[in-house]
Amino acid sequence: MANPYRWIDPALQTIHRADWYRSVKTIAGRPGAVVELDGQPVINFASNDYLGLAGDDRLIQAAISATQEYGTSSTGSRLISGHRELHRELERRSPTSNKPKTRSSSVLGISPTLAR
Repeated sequence: MANPYRWIDPALQTIHRADWYRSVKTIAGRPGAVVELDGQPVINFASNDYLGLAGDDRLIQAAISATQEYGTSSTGSRLISGHRELHRELERRSPTSNKPKTRSSSVLGISPTLAR
């Protein structure tokens, strides 16, 4: 019986020879537009942190306070394990609260609410 995986090693060799092999890079420092890679500051074009909020001191402090008050997890779906008044308040303040929920409409509606 022929080995259906025999193509993998030659394919990987080709990828390595072409210098196309990708590996995970370790970055240092706080998330943001500039991170440290191999001891050098570099612009991070690969981030999803479009608004630069991941390293914002105000949000970090708010996250610490919320974690101390509410813990680190909801522990399950709201239907099964309940929800907190905090969730209801966020829904009330959201401009999309009376519209059908989709992932994108929730995110678009919550973002301006968080900015207030």
